[in-house]
Amino acid sequence: MIKSILAVSEGGPDAQMAFRLAGELGATYGAAIEAVHYPTSIRNVAAGMIDGLSGTVVGWDQRNIEARAEASAAAFAAELASKPNATYVAVDRQDPDDLLTRARTTDLMIAGRPGTDPDNESPESVSVALHESACPVIVAPPSGTLGALGEAVIAWNGSQQAARAVRFALPLLKSAKAVTIVVVGASEKPVATGRIKGWLAHHGIAAELASIDPGAASARARGRAVLGFTHDRGASLLVMGAYGQAGVMEFLGLGGATAKIISGCRVPVLLAH
Repeated sequence: MIKSILAVSEGGPDAQMAFRLAGELGATYGAAIEAVHYPTSIRNVAAGMIDGLSGTVVGWDQRNIEARAEASAAAFAAELASKPNATYVAVDRQDPDDLLTRARTTDLMIAGRPGTDPDNESPESVSVALHESACPVIVAPPSGTLGALGEAVIAWNGSQQAARAVRFALPLLKSAKAVTIVVVGASEKPVATGRIKGWLAHHGIAAELASIDPGAASARARGRAVLGFTHDRGASLLVMGAYGQAGVMEFLGLGGATAKIISGCRVPVLLAH
């Protein structure tokens, strides 16, 4: 069961996305919510720009750091402050060790979607949590929440990342009205669709199987196919493994192009590395 939720923000549009979804899931599962603000790494970017320049950029950077902290606090006040099981803390520096300590001792982390903040397109907190925390991460979209959880789509390729994502997602899958396991394209390795369907059945989850074949297309096209399938089904949740270490959202082998693809996803995405 989901009994503890870590909602992380770096003070951009991600704050309201993450805190709103955390509030919804916290209410659904009776979970305690820990909302945390981390200063964005924009501080480091600006510091590299000011060498030999005037102090104007320093002032601009400090104002933005303060404004982003205020944005996180305002989002907490709007989305979570009224909930008796929610707490808020603003960490005074970007601290991966602090984040990992929190993420490794919670059931679920929620973050707003990377790519929506022009000042911070690839939040360090999301990258660190996704690849090092051993914690499932739900990326919340700018609009829309799980609501009455309808259909959940599992992007399945038989990998350890995909299996881990499904395992973490079990409480949500049990709550879904329908679950569909989708396999993309032909695979040289068996993906054990029969076994995952049976595994879910042991948990009382009746899943359907589906496949989509974008043909001899690029990994980018396969990713687009998964998102198109998810949207066409009117699904409420996408569950998938996260692949790669070079970027926040490198899964399905999509590399640096993934950010553009995920920027079009209209529903929450549960990821596990």
